[in-house]
Amino acid sequence: MIKSINGLRAAFALIIFLDHSYLNGKSIFLEGGNLSVTFFFIISGFLLAYSYGERIVSGEVTSDKFFLKRIAKVYPLHVIGFVLSLPLIIAPKIYCNTLSLNDLYWGGQNLMLLHSWVPNNEVFLSYNAVSWFLSDIAFFYFLFPLLAIALLKRTTPQRVIISFLVLLFVEAFLILPMPSEYAQSLVYINPMFRLVDFVLGILLFQVFKLLSSKPALYRSGIIANMLEVVSVVLIVIVSVLVHDKGKLFYYSILFWIPISLMILSFVYNEKTGQKGFIGRFMSTPLLQKLGEISFSFYLLHWLVIHYLTKIGEETGYYGEGLPLVLVSLILSLLVAYCYNRFMEKKLVNKLENRILR
Repeated sequence: MIKSINGLRAAFALIIFLDHSYLNGKSIFLEGGNLSVTFFFIISGFLLAYSYGERIVSGEVTSDKFFLKRIAKVYPLHVIGFVLSLPLIIAPKIYCNTLSLNDLYWGGQNLMLLHSWVPNNEVFLSYNAVSWFLSDIAFFYFLFPLLAIALLKRTTPQRVIISFLVLLFVEAFLILPMPSEYAQSLVYINPMFRLVDFVLGILLFQVFKLLSSKPALYRSGIIANMLEVVSVVLIVIVSVLVHDKGKLFYYSILFWIPISLMILSFVYNEKTGQKGFIGRFMSTPLLQKLGEISFSFYLLHWLVIHYLTKIGEETGYYGEGLPLVLVSLILSLLVAYCYNRFMEKKLVNKLENRILR
């Protein structure tokens, strides 16, 4: 485990929560969704390359076992989120006699993790709205063995630079001509578009591998701290620049450089034993525990917010504003912890280990 990255996962999961939480009718951190989703796609590519890349290239782990193991990790939580969403989404339609075949069809697409492919917000945001992320990730898991063989078999600086330039060209080619009405459904949601972020993460691992194969670039706490601080400052600057500019779904590419610098600097500092003060903070026991539950927190917080909103509307308690945000945060953390403690560690991990036998 890379402790500082685990802590960053907790931080970015909280940022997504703030994007989905509202004060005075406005998102607390509107740019947070684009920022954090981009981070999670990039870090997924990096960590899979870090953990499985060489094992897949060497044949130690087969493509089918890799895919089944990864799906076994995410799918149980997806099913739980889907079931928990039914009282919010389906029950009112049954009560009002407005349930249609489309709702059932969209539910089937959602359960099969195909809904992010459909450029219709009633589909890709159906049921547990944030589960479109899993639909993308499942596609990336399917492709990863092929990508690992293509990108990781032989790592040279020239190959990394050429791959990055091709990636940049592809991203610009896909985004620039895109009509604004398709920005969310395609640029932000569609797996083919977000695959570019995932591949960037794999390329970042190549860069890290090249850096690690040579003597330490620096042995200075000042430089280590400076790189970590600069990456955070750049993320803040980009977030401020795109604030209230509209067309937020186009801006993920602007976060590439600061997120890439953040990942490389935090990982390199940790692996060379010279964490900066931010890296040390991200490695504290509290952030490590929050990092462990960040995945379940991400997938369940939207449901918690909307259940509490409904309850608040009916009862008059914490129906909006800061009380709703605080109660939602605490309950989301509690639900995520319970899933991690009683489901993931006991059932899901056993299932994963059985697959890899």
